[in-house]
Amino acid sequence: MNHRTFTLRCFRISLIQRGACLIALALLAACGGGGGGGSNSATGPLVPGSSLPDTTLSTSGTIITADGTISGMITGGFVLDTGYPHGKIHVLIGSGTTISGPAPFVGENVSVAGSGSWSTSIQATSVSELATATVASPAPVATAVPQTIPIPSTAVSTQGSDAGIRTGGFTLDQGYPNGKVPVSVTASTVQIDGSPSSTGSHVQVTGTGSVHSGIAASIVTYWSSAPPLTTATGTIVAATAYGFTLDVDATHPAVPIVLNPTVVIAGGTLQVGSIAQVSGPGGISESITPTQIVVTNPTPQPLPNVTPSPTPGPIAQTHVLTADYLGGYYGTHSIAWSAARPYLNWASTNPTDANAIASTGIKTMYYTNPNRLQSNDPMYISDETIFAHDCNNNRITTVYNGITQYVTNVTSASLANDYHTTISNEIGTAHFDAMFEDDTGPLGEYGISPLPCGYTDSAWMTGAAAVAQAAPAPVIMNGLSLLNGHDPSPVVGMVNNANTIGGNFEHCYSDDSTPEQSGWLWQAVENTELEVAAKHALFVCMLRNTGTATTETAARIYATASFLLTYDPKTSVIWTYFATPSGLHVMPESQLVALNPKVAAPSSVAGLLTSSGAYGREYNDCYIAGSFVGPCAVAVNPNNAQSVTFPYPQYHHTLAIAGSSVLDGGTVAANGGAAPTTMAPLSAYIVFP
Repeated sequence: MNHRTFTLRCFRISLIQRGACLIALALLAACGGGGGGGSNSATGPLVPGSSLPDTTLSTSGTIITADGTISGMITGGFVLDTGYPHGKIHVLIGSGTTISGPAPFVGENVSVAGSGSWSTSIQATSVSELATATVASPAPVATAVPQTIPIPSTAVSTQGSDAGIRTGGFTLDQGYPNGKVPVSVTASTVQIDGSPSSTGSHVQVTGTGSVHSGIAASIVTYWSSAPPLTTATGTIVAATAYGFTLDVDATHPAVPIVLNPTVVIAGGTLQVGSIAQVSGPGGISESITPTQIVVTNPTPQPLPNVTPSPTPGPIAQTHVLTADYLGGYYGTHSIAWSAARPYLNWASTNPTDANAIASTGIKTMYYTNPNRLQSNDPMYISDETIFAHDCNNNRITTVYNGITQYVTNVTSASLANDYHTTISNEIGTAHFDAMFEDDTGPLGEYGISPLPCGYTDSAWMTGAAAVAQAAPAPVIMNGLSLLNGHDPSPVVGMVNNANTIGGNFEHCYSDDSTPEQSGWLWQAVENTELEVAAKHALFVCMLRNTGTATTETAARIYATASFLLTYDPKTSVIWTYFATPSGLHVMPESQLVALNPKVAAPSSVAGLLTSSGAYGREYNDCYIAGSFVGPCAVAVNPNNAQSVTFPYPQYHHTLAIAGSSVLDGGTVAANGGAAPTTMAPLSAYIVFP
């Protein structure tokens, strides 16, 4: 049997069986049987990691009993050093294994019984801790120290869709912004619920390397769709190459827990035998890649001079994703671009300032509008096919700020070519990460009349996608606010086209005429945010409230709570317009990052309606400017006429904001007074313990 055939068989069996299969594969690859061994006949006190010099061995058919010292942990079991003559052997444990004493750990002296052979492994039916070792000169056994689980400093984790098999592994499409990356899979890679032939499936990968150049996978888990957020509690069984295994229950005795340097450890030391609560994407029938692990009780034998930390350390994400005008035609020129960098992710600017802004690490976008042309636009050319015409062959026009604009024909190949050529010439060598494309979407929603001859929404959207594809950089479409009645815009369906990375929603949750949106409109914005997040695309929430920041605190809290209610911290972007002295419009409340929601994102905001009448969502882990502030919750009453009961009385402090932008002395804290028991119409609170 060749290694590839054997490996593929490993992919299609249960997790415990797969552990045995991969061990056998490793032995096959090494062209050897059993484990190496050699004897260890030293006498005297036994110390952790040493072998028992005298071992009790017997075989009856395929039944084996052996005493020894656990010298290492493997996937699904451990390595037992039995001394002379058999040396080290792999012991596999599963749901049918009876364990007497603590969960196995390195240095423990145990007696094992089970089936197998000395040249392969033992499938244990029982593992019993030996209180003392049988040694030549009787002596007390030294106290074994449970194995500490290390956090791999070089591990990287990512996920996306399987984009196809390649030599030595497969290609992973991570989506925006990292794109496709090669993943190498070897005989030592643990693979769960699939194989590199599972093209189109959702995949989680952890290993060494880079999300840009390639990853050598230590563990790969295949899913039919993106895994949900999961919280599981159990006993740490064994250290592994990818992290450790967790005994959750009798049906799930060895759940793979995948570690990387971003995981936050709280409450104690991560050791074999400790009870741990893990939270992150995954499932107990497959694997979990936690963002946080809480050690809920002291380890049985804590290491000396170790003081458990009750509070998670800081995280790298110090604010939600943000956007603003910066430089260019509409943004401030009164600050250094580097001053905005700690607070700003996306800047709308012009070619003159783009390179300097991009050099700080801020992503840049360029305003374009191939959908409406004025006679003085660079894209305005004499080719009549680029313009939309009614059935009398008249150009279709609209008026903006008293200026006549011509509706373009997005189904025209000439328009796509004109868009690419003109914009490429305009930006020249300036660096832009995206094109902001205005006025995208069905014409009827814009009030255009008459419509082009033979017009249909579907054909128009297909043409709009082709125009976006011609842009010289990925496109953010401005058209999410063109709602389909009370439902999200058809433009939502375009945000995952080949060259489209997201959409912009103007007048999102707050604007000058309506500081706090209400009713069906508020629900439609929330549902749009949910739908775009589910596509893993950028949702840009543009508030369009230009009131002075210091006097708009109620609207700011309302919009922030509404945004956080359904946001994805990786793809949801908030863009505020509140007036500030510096001209930078990033507010301090954007530094609140809420992670690990207790309720997964629903398909509709209706799933977040509480029994009190308010909409709400709790998060397990909340941070301000990267520092942990505990759990938090958001509650919104979008009813413009009726008060409701505040749904989270167990929280005693509110988010407190003061002042203006992050560069104008604005502040944010989690120590505000308690929320009232009754929420007034159009009110919102963000609360902490």
